[in-house]
Amino acid sequence: ILRLEFAHYDYKSRKTISAKDFALSMVASADMSHLGKLLERVDELNNDPCFKDVRITFEDFKNFAELRKKLFPLSLALFSFGKVNGLLTRDDFQRAASHVWHLSSFLCLT
Repeated sequence: ILRLEFAHYDYKSRKTISAKDFALSMVASADMSHLGKLLERVDELNNDPCFKDVRITFEDFKNFAELRKKLFPLSLALFSFGKVNGLLTRDDFQRAASHVWHLSSFLCLT
């Protein structure tokens, strides 16, 4: 199914899709009540030079789909590892992420 979805946006068979098409694929699975606002944001990508030449490969597309499947468990982990007063430290986030994704360390956090 994922390959078919990617192929839908890769209609020229370039083996990559644009950032805008990637964003449209995310909007396609969004809550209907937010569609208008989300589509406006997708349209704004046309004016953002940072995204003009960005191309997404199938591997990137697949990896993001896997990440999306784990967002709910991550949110639960963040809630359980967070501070009682609602603040979440970097260490809390690393601990939660490593628990959800079974990583010994979670690098590249800013």
